Amino acid sequence: MKKLGKSTNKQTFLNNPELQILAAIELAKEFENSFGSEYLKLAYQKGHTLNGLISGAWLGGVGGVKRYLKTGRDSSDGGTTVSKRIKIGD
Repeated sequence: MKKLGKSTNKQTFLNNPELQILAAIELAKEFENSFGSEYLKLAYQKGHTLNGLISGAWLGGVGGVKRYLKTGRDSSDGGTTVSKRIKIGD
């Protein structure tokens, strides 16, 4: 696989599924690194997995997942909630 470069323009990116996959992998790794032990512990206590948290972050961002874990406040995109997205990823 190629490495995603900062000089890649929008059209090249849109026309190259391989670059899109690389970008998704990089973003998932950023999500993973953003949770930290406090939130992972909360997630595991609630029966969630790291994959579930990453799935929730695709919808509500890392902040939305952290807010849900800490306070129970759930955000949505107008249909699917962060908690439902986490459960789908678990």
